Amino acid sequence: MALDGEPVEPETYEGDSITVEGVQGNQVTGEEGRFTATGCGLWVQLPPLAPGAHALKIHGQSGDFSVDVDYVLTVGAASAWTSRMEKATPSSLAAAERAGPS
Repeated sequence: MALDGEPVEPETYEGDSITVEGVQGNQVTGEEGRFTATGCGLWVQLPPLAPGAHALKIHGQSGDFSVDVDYVLTVGAASAWTSRMEKATPSSLAAAERAGPS
């Protein structure tokens, strides 16, 4: 895996039991209703990205499964709302919620 040409190391999750609720016409498992599955795999948490275009490449293989995808991520400039949220505290968020929309 690479972000803007630099390697990104994924974390491996061996497997946790998860509950999945499939809807009618579920394209992933074909099952409808609630069932238990295993959530596992390789996961990456990307760092905050600067505004602009970024290339994310994911290539790998395990047994007879392989993936080979390239993404172009476009990050916009932070808005005033985003900047305020980064500085928010739990008490200021609760007060804003009680006050309603401004």
